[in-house]
Amino acid sequence: LFYLPQEWHELFDTGSNAIDYLASDGRAGLRQEAANLLGSLNFARDEMLRPIETLSGGQKVKLAFAKMRLTRPDVLLLDEPSRHLSPLSNPAFRESVATYPGCVISISHDRAFLREVCTRVLRLTKDGLREEDRRLYADDDSD
Repeated sequence: LFYLPQEWHELFDTGSNAIDYLASDGRAGLRQEAANLLGSLNFARDEMLRPIETLSGGQKVKLAFAKMRLTRPDVLLLDEPSRHLSPLSNPAFRESVATYPGCVISISHDRAFLREVCTRVLRLTKDGLREEDRRLYADDDSD
């Protein structure tokens, strides 16, 4: 299990750069795999090498997600994962979550994220947990 909290600031060694953070376990080929993954999440090469503290909030969310992908847990637990992402970053992030080979459990108010990523939608109400019809989000443009 890997958990991405809504407030994820403590996850990072801010003195390092994105590549060093992702490749910290020293596994062979991990630096290149990290660079490829960051590129797929719209990181430019110079952004991969900048100190983490200089990255935007959205870039830090994507960096935390990249760490999750590289550690390959069976289950990802994401709390409002698209909250800090820019409109340009969101599609690449959604694609990365949608194609994750394990189980993804996410808490989100982002209907576009729910529509594009989820195979099941559960809503927590005062009466408990209930499954929603995914088609309710199919034509909803209130992103």
